[in-house]
Amino acid sequence: MEDRAGQSRRNVERKVGAALPRAATVSSQYLLSVKWLLALLLLVGAGLMLRTLFQLWGLDPGFNPRNVMTFGINGPSFKDQLPMPKRAAYRQIHDKLVTLPGIEAASFNWGAHPMQNDNEEYFWIAGKPKPAHQSDLPFGA
Repeated sequence: MEDRAGQSRRNVERKVGAALPRAATVSSQYLLSVKWLLALLLLVGAGLMLRTLFQLWGLDPGFNPRNVMTFGINGPSFKDQLPMPKRAAYRQIHDKLVTLPGIEAASFNWGAHPMQNDNEEYFWIAGKPKPAHQSDLPFGA
């Protein structure tokens, strides 16, 4: 046996549904089909991305990646120095690394681990005064 509240609620829902204009029903159907099309588009895009990743993993990197070791070091502080002393310090680090036992080759590489850090290098134009605050400096990646 049904209670009066449930019956009256259904009657109101029927009247409201009947009162909706045909355009509202059509537009809701249109939005629903757009939602499904976008979901399908995202699913296809994800599948294509996975296929691309699998193909990339199978590519030859151009060198033998076995026994390759990457690591990071904190070099000397080069704040407000000219480029030549920086280069000399890195050459000295490189020369010491190559003399270690078991090392066949050594190389410096910025970006061996892409997207690991978010580093920006601030710069200012030569001949113009350095801005007082770091936030006033333009930056490049």
